[in-house]
Amino acid sequence: MAKSKARMKNRYLERPSTPAVQVEEQSGAQNQFLRRFATLYDVVAGRVSYHGFIPAEPQTSTYRDTAVTTTVPVPPDEALMRREGAPTPTEVDDKYSADAKLGAHQKLPDSDLLKAVHAYASDYYACATKDRGRRDWKSMEETALLAMGILLEEAAAEAPKITANPVKAASILAYFHNSGVAHSIKDLEKALPSIASVNGMQVKDYLQYLGDENKIRVEKIGSGNWYWSFLSEEKKSKEAILSRVQEENDKVAKSVEELQSGVEEASTAREDDEDMLESGGDDRATLMQRHAALTADLAALRVELASYADNDPVEVERKRAQTGEFKRGAEARTDEIYAIEGWFKEQGVDEETLTNIKRATYGGEFSEEEGGLREL
Repeated sequence: MAKSKARMKNRYLERPSTPAVQVEEQSGAQNQFLRRFATLYDVVAGRVSYHGFIPAEPQTSTYRDTAVTTTVPVPPDEALMRREGAPTPTEVDDKYSADAKLGAHQKLPDSDLLKAVHAYASDYYACATKDRGRRDWKSMEETALLAMGILLEEAAAEAPKITANPVKAASILAYFHNSGVAHSIKDLEKALPSIASVNGMQVKDYLQYLGDENKIRVEKIGSGNWYWSFLSEEKKSKEAILSRVQEENDKVAKSVEELQSGVEEASTAREDDEDMLESGGDDRATLMQRHAALTADLAALRVELASYADNDPVEVERKRAQTGEFKRGAEARTDEIYAIEGWFKEQGVDEETLTNIKRATYGGEFSEEEGGLREL
């Protein structure tokens, strides 16, 4: 688990004077030591290594001049997967990676932010309590950390934007271009006040401003951020902007060309109308009216033709074929019904009971004279 910046710089106001308690807690009743197994709370708090609990003081051997215990914490996700009854890959995708299925308005706080908050809180309580937080291993759970991350992100989003002096910002950008290397935040805090005439407290504000304007790039390397801006990257950025503008210009030019083509077609049609009027023909409006009238007449003729469908030889033949198909289907079902009647007789059902069953089942198709289905 990473340490917070305040812990590394020893900025906490109070440090405990008593040593940290050992991993094995003493029982008051029997004066015996009971071993406590590591939980995920301990792993997330950075108290567990690959060999067990991390001791308060490094343990050395009489035969070696180096520590025999490691102080490197094991990652929580790795510890979870190594436990007995660890979730399967399917469960990992459904439960532990379920945040990937959330909508854009339901995203969880940034993981790096949550790690920083957790590291600070862990180090703070480790220094503020007498046992350095070793007994406080289950005081808060993950929802509290998520809530804190959401509040911090909302506070950052509502923070006022940085107002930077354009001249000073340009001086800082020129410094990046002239240097041609990446700079750490410590180097910039020392160099920029004299170069751009800014206060040391304003250096991060100007770097944030230049980053928001895409003038400089920043990457986290190791435990700190590194800033740089090369002329070649600025050239590529300008070329990309020029390419986008050129694409927009091409789209506008194509639209203008299509509109011009439409205007020319309309002008040609108008000239054709004028030629027709001069030669004694009908104009466009008269032709459109005639077309509408003919379309209405065609629809009326189609309706009239549909009324003669009963006498159409093609329609009659189609209906005859359809009727034959229905009759064959009815005969097949009739054979099945007779087979069922035969089965009832084989089971010993008397004739009167069988007749009542057929009367109730066949309904209007039952013939009292024939005692069965009516003939088709």
